[in-house]
Amino acid sequence: MLIDDIKTVLSTLESNIFLHTLPDAPDNVCVIQATGGYLPKRIIDGSATIEQPTFMVIIRDVSYAAGDARITAVRDKLDGYCDSTYSAIFRQSNILPLGKDEKGRSRFSVNFWAKYKRSV
Repeated sequence: MLIDDIKTVLSTLESNIFLHTLPDAPDNVCVIQATGGYLPKRIIDGSATIEQPTFMVIIRDVSYAAGDARITAVRDKLDGYCDSTYSAIFRQSNILPLGKDEKGRSRFSVNFWAKYKRSV
């Protein structure tokens, strides 16, 4: 699953990684959320499809500067990433500061598009 794979990639940068939902604790977290994607493209001979899911990474930190540095590191790690599964992962947006939550913690997000071949 895409977000599990992204969690593995980001585990070299982040320690408190959550999938799907932003928990109330701990204060400093990274969240990966699936956001849909684009319609798959079928390969002409019907042997496979090119899947094009999208996802978002959210960083929350008690320090604005630290949160900004963390989301920048995530952006730099994932933008242009490829491996044996993913032929491409590209950034779809600039880093977006989301403001502070009710506890004064700064939040940031960035969106990505992934591309991989799935045999049919």
